[in-house]
Amino acid sequence: MTDNSASSAAAASNGVAADLPADEEDALPFLSNEGSIPFGDSMKEAPFVSTPSAIVRLAVEFAKLSADDYVVDVGCGVGAFLLEAVKQTRCRGLGLDIAPELIKEGNAAAAEAKVDDLLKFEVCDVLQDFAWTSCGATKLYTYLTPKMLNVRALRAAIIKFLQNKGQVCVYTYA
Repeated sequence: MTDNSASSAAAASNGVAADLPADEEDALPFLSNEGSIPFGDSMKEAPFVSTPSAIVRLAVEFAKLSADDYVVDVGCGVGAFLLEAVKQTRCRGLGLDIAPELIKEGNAAAAEAKVDDLLKFEVCDVLQDFAWTSCGATKLYTYLTPKMLNVRALRAAIIKFLQNKGQVCVYTYA
């Protein structure tokens, strides 16, 4: 697989080390060292698949969320996890996805559920923009393919989030 220099340059310019030190290579043991995804292919590599409702309930419980938490969902889709988390715990949430139509649906669902004061959805290419790693969030949830999780820049961003004392909950599919 070829290196994605656009992703690497964006990672470096946003304070995320594109190349991980050797001692951090194993910090996320569920990941391999595949490299990167060519720019523009992230929608193909991470198509919208809603988190199953049983997994949403388990993930909310597993993450031990409270009203004091601020949760970022990377690759949120329409925001099923965050909507349930906010309804159950009154935590704050930020959903990030590259697809504007999914973000629009998420914001509409938050307004309909009357939790839009606690929950926002924004268009973001998480392989290019890493501001979410230092936005003050306490927890990160993601449901991405293993290939997406193996992108070096995203992996480095997740490690940076962990270094900032954040906690990570990952659900993945093949």
